Amino acid sequence: MTFEKKFSQIKAKLEAADIELPDVPFAIQVNMTDDDCAGTFYIASRGNGLEVEPYDYHDYTADITATANTVVRVLDGRTSFDSAVNSGKLTVVGNENFVKSIAGICAKK
Repeated sequence: MTFEKKFSQIKAKLEAADIELPDVPFAIQVNMTDDDCAGTFYIASRGNGLEVEPYDYHDYTADITATANTVVRVLDGRTSFDSAVNSGKLTVVGNENFVKSIAGICAKK
């Protein structure tokens, strides 16, 4: 799958998620490492929702690196944030608390 297709799927999931955001604004850069869909996008809190765009975000609160599958599994709540980090499947630079705040937000209610 191409980066554009995978990014579009992730963006749609995030925009449809019913979420409660932290009061403090944040921006998380996501680096997907797959051979077929490697790329970078960011997730930022904007008012009452999330902004998700396929750009490199230099002034991020946290930066994560993982395969697309790991990113989706953490967002869907099928893999816990701590499990992904402890297994080495996801690395975080910056404030982990903001990444934890979006982990599982796309889980089916």
